[in-house]
Amino acid sequence: TTLFRSRALAWDATSGSLVVPTTMARSLFDVLEAGIAGFRMGATQLTTSTGENMLLPKLVTHGVGTQVAGQGTTLAGSDAAFGNVPLNVYKYGQLVKVANELVSDAAFNIESWLGGDLGYALARVIDADLIVGTGTGEPTGYTLLAGAGTNAPVKTGGSLIAPTVEKYIDLQYSVNDQARQGAVWLMKDSTAGSIRKLRDGAGGTVGAFLWEPSLTAGLKDGTPDRFLGAPVYTDTNCAAQGSNAIVATFGNPSQYIIRTVGNPVIERDDSVGFASDEAWFRGKWRVGGNHRQVGYLNNIIQNV
Repeated sequence: TTLFRSRALAWDATSGSLVVPTTMARSLFDVLEAGIAGFRMGATQLTTSTGENMLLPKLVTHGVGTQVAGQGTTLAGSDAAFGNVPLNVYKYGQLVKVANELVSDAAFNIESWLGGDLGYALARVIDADLIVGTGTGEPTGYTLLAGAGTNAPVKTGGSLIAPTVEKYIDLQYSVNDQARQGAVWLMKDSTAGSIRKLRDGAGGTVGAFLWEPSLTAGLKDGTPDRFLGAPVYTDTNCAAQGSNAIVATFGNPSQYIIRTVGNPVIERDDSVGFASDEAWFRGKWRVGGNHRQVGYLNNIIQNV
């Protein structure tokens, strides 16, 4: 009995020998959760059993009532306007082949390592599309519809950073008041490093730092650092500071929907590599994402 035949996670009689360990599945999912920013920020997750195209209802404008002028006056008001957005899913996968000598003779936990390797590969490509995807042949990214280029434009200024803290405050209040409840920042690590140097005096150069570090940031179930009272999340797919770049996004991540079809799948097949004595492992998942609301999210476009 080999290491990989201890517990069966998934079986598909049409795909050959697909017996894989539970520890491998756990490693895969742990890495996916940690590597996809939407999961960490608190985006709404929608899991479906099948992957057919889906239209998600979207509120375009709220209904507004009117004041009643006097007795016998006919009630009036405006109706809410609804639309829809596509919430289709796209297949992502990774294929790895491993020599059976490594599977049977490895001195370390090969199943955990393989699960993490598959998860890392999937997380990198899925996360990129969920952050900056165009919506054509891929998910609509979290930052794609975050306001327009004229929202809170950033001008060069401040000795430690361009944009200035005043522009970040403007950005916060460009989002409607309801959406500011539970809103978070999303930016690249290098941008966060620049913002972390901002102080509360002399144009951000002296005084106390505005950044609020967390003692548990980066730990599982820990709390992130905060800036101007809101949690800060970073992602490598966000744009670096530069001309016309979206350097920071602010809004309520629960209004972004990540749709998945079932759980991520790991499969093993020994038949393809029979001649070379290799085992093939693949991880796959169908994922999509889109915004379901307007006015909940805005960004800073840096003009330098």
